[in-house]
Amino acid sequence: MEEARQHAEGTGIGETGEPVRKVVSARANVMRTDRGSLLGQVHIRDDFDVLPDDIEDALGMR
Repeated sequence: MEEARQHAEGTGIGETGEPVRKVVSARANVMRTDRGSLLGQVHIRDDFDVLPDDIEDALGMR
């Protein structure tokens, strides 16, 4: 990892001199201003947590 930091633009160089992976920072691209910013945009159905009968059977939940 330290080797990747030393090379240009986040490209790690392996033992053979070939690029192995690109190292990028984990930044959030979501711009939310405050709590409730998605209010009215997300809808969850009333039967959200109800499993179909065949799935309940397969999981041994009956």
